[in-house]
Parts: sequence; structure tokens; C-alpha cells
Amino acid sequence: MPYTHYNTDEKNALQAMKGMALPKCYMPVILGKHPSGIYRELSRNGTNGVYTGNEAQALSEQRRLQTKPSPKLDNSVLTREIMALFKQDLSADRISGRLGVLYPGRREKQASISTIYTCLYEETAKIPALKEHFRQKQAKPRRRKGTKDRRGQIPDRVSIDERPGIVEEKSRAGDWEGDTVESAGKNACIATFVDRKTKALLAKIMPDKSAATLNKAAVRAFKPIPADMRNTLTLDNGKEFAAHKSLSQALEMDIYFARPYHSWERGLNEHTNGLIRQYLPKKIPFDTLTQKQLDKIVDKINNRPRKVLGYLTPYEVFSP
Repeated sequence: MPYTHYNTDEKNALQAMKGMALPKCYMPVILGKHPSGIYRELSRNGTNGVYTGNEAQALSEQRRLQTKPSPKLDNSVLTREIMALFKQDLSADRISGRLGVLYPGRREKQASISTIYTCLYEETAKIPALKEHFRQKQAKPRRRKGTKDRRGQIPDRVSIDERPGIVEEKSRAGDWEGDTVESAGKNACIATFVDRKTKALLAKIMPDKSAATLNKAAVRAFKPIPADMRNTLTLDNGKEFAAHKSLSQALEMDIYFARPYHSWERGLNEHTNGLIRQYLPKKIPFDTLTQKQLDKIVDKINNRPRKVLGYLTPYEVFSP
């Protein structure tokens, strides 16, 4: 039930019902109001347990006069700044943090998360098409029942338990996580690799999900990355990574595998794949997707300021 202010007639009706000692549970039904609103109105605008309509109206008007205006919502320059960042698919949290990075010490050019949300809701109400820049909720993947579990049967896989402890610290660049993103038809897919420290993303189109195709895509992805920024690679247990030994030799990287169905052990990669899904939902096939189109999406994600990076972007932190 939407919230509305009580008018004078409703307040006088409340006074009459209270004077008749009518139980409070009946008042919401008679006035068509939410029960919590009745209790709040009687509590805020009553005096020592006594409630009168005229006095309640006077108190309401006095509070409204004392309410502080919100000048930032009327600041057209700030609104344009907020909407420009929002059109880059940034969340309210990232917009707030990024404004702090771009305009340090200038409070008139910054805004709180709640102010930004208010601005976004007002602007998207005017232009509904802008709502596409909001992040979409993703359903959690579910393990299929009644099928044989074949995960973890990759030969000669090296468990994440044997991975060096420094990788967990995220203190150096060059420790990567890898996975694939499937399309609707499950033919073409995308190979993704994310650096654990800088959050930098690499992605390549794969016409199929074979191990040979995956290895070729990975080699192309890491070709511009110098050797000192290719330390380890932690992978999912998909069959496309079955040729990991030859991939390790080609990339000159140590490869480790997360435990089956322990996606949180590659949490950054899973999160980044979710960012890709914002632009390429599950219902969209990748057969006609070009590498140039994918590169534009990767650039958007790598130019997105991250809270964990002090609202800098992966491109600003990652410098091969």
C-alpha cells in the first residue's frame, strides 16, 4: 500500500475514533491506511496521549517548514555527471566513489548513494529506456538432478590446495582466474580470464567449446601480457580445460583447478562473467557475435571503477 500524507479530514476522523476508544486495529480498515501508518501518526502528532486533528495538522505543517531542501537534486550539472556515469553501467555505489576520485574535496560535485539513487529513479521515470543500465539480478546456477557428475575428472589436474599462498593474498598482478561463458545455443562461447589483483579482464570468442579451441583462444588473449604478469591460472572444471598441460606450456603459467561446485574459489571470475551477462544475456546466442563487439564490452568493464580499487578502473591499475 503506497504511503500518503494524512489530510485534515483523516486526522479529524482519527481524533473521533480515538475519542470513542475504538481499538486501533479497526482504524486502518476504516481509513484505508496501513496499520503502521496509524500508529506512526498517533505517536508523532499526539501530545501526552491526546490526539486532536487541528493540533496534528499544525505539527505536520511546522515540520514541513523545517525540512531542509535537497539542493543537490536540483543541481543540473551534478545530475548530468551522475547520468553520464550511470550510462557507463555503473552502480550508485560506484558512481558515488568515482565522483570522489574525480573531484576530491569538492562536495558540490559529489553525492551520497541515497541521493544518487533518488536521482536515477527520477531520471529513469522520465526516460524508461535508461533502466537498461541498471544491473540485472542473475539466478544462481543449479546442479541438475538425475545426471551423473563428471566434474573433477580432468586428467592430471592440480588442485587449488597446491596453489602458492601468495595467490590468495592478491598482492601481485599476474594471478588469473579462467572460465567460459556459454550462449543460448551452447555452440559458440566466450573464454574469460581475470587478474585477481587488478580485476583486468581478457575475453575471446570461441566458435566451439573444445579443448583445442579454448587453448587457441587463451594463447591469443595472453599474447600481449608480459611474462612477469603471467604467474598462475586457476580454472573451472569444464571439459574445455582438459588440455591444460599443453596450455600451461604454451602460456608458461602454472595451472590449478578449483574444487568441483566450489565457484566461490574463483569468485572474481564468476562476478566478472555476471558483468558480461549484463550486455549478453543468456537468451542471446553468440554465433553472430564478433570479437570487435566483444572487445567493446571488455573495454566498458575494464573502464568501470571498482570500490576494491579505490574507485580506480582496472585499466588504470593494470599496466602491462
